Amino acid sequence: MKPITSQSTVVMHFTLTAKGHLIKNTRDDRPVKFTMGDGSFSEAFESALLGLNIHDKKSITLQPEDAFGRIQTENIYHIPRERFPTDMVLEKDLAVSFDDPSGREMIGIVKMFDEGLVTVDFNHPLAGCEVTFDVEIMES
Repeated sequence: MKPITSQSTVVMHFTLTAKGHLIKNTRDDRPVKFTMGDGSFSEAFESALLGLNIHDKKSITLQPEDAFGRIQTENIYHIPRERFPTDMVLEKDLAVSFDDPSGREMIGIVKMFDEGLVTVDFNHPLAGCEVTFDVEIMES
């Protein structure tokens, strides 16, 4: 067995929880495979994996800045209602899609609305949250 290093390719199962809610459980599907440093996970998360071996289990709690980031107020937009289809039924927490200037799709969450403005949050849904990964290393 060789421990995880900064150059390892890692195969692991994990559960991800935030605010006491299960967000993802890879045991429902298949394990995740990634190479350390490829950007799949944050540096803080990867640092917590260093030295682990096959079959090791670890609980890793990350603060927002080490996980999905803090909420950035510049990613919250107040969009005129007329920019939405007239037949669209708006509701709080509805996911909406827009194209950014380069044509890339951006997903936002409706936070509030009235007849004139719709407030849409384009931050990652887990931004601002402390998260916990419970990992089990399958291969390294």
